[in-house]
Amino acid sequence: MPDEKKKPSLSMTPPGAMATPDPEKEKAKEAFISEAGPAKGKTEDKPEQEASKPPKKKAPAPYPWEAPGVDARVIKAFNLRLSEPDFLRLKYLVEKSNEKSMHAFCARVVMEAVSKGIKDMK
Repeated sequence: MPDEKKKPSLSMTPPGAMATPDPEKEKAKEAFISEAGPAKGKTEDKPEQEASKPPKKKAPAPYPWEAPGVDARVIKAFNLRLSEPDFLRLKYLVEKSNEKSMHAFCARVVMEAVSKGIKDMK
């Protein structure tokens, strides 16, 4: 048996499972998870006395963006549909100005209009 091939050794543990966990990573992971709070529809384990009491109703936030659970770090996408001439006007304007991109230009202009609209409503 001159050219006998070795069988690869297979392991039942996934890669990295046997490595010791990094304490810094574990702290960061726990901080991130605890900041999120309980999952929707899930309740934290409470003593039976507290669980039998109806939850106190919180006053609603005056604006939707001030509601609990709204996170400024979460980025939401919004599509903008433009006619071809309007798209080309926007593209031309951005190319001839100091704007980084069409998206940056639209985001800046929209947020300026939103801020003005909110101020005018008050």
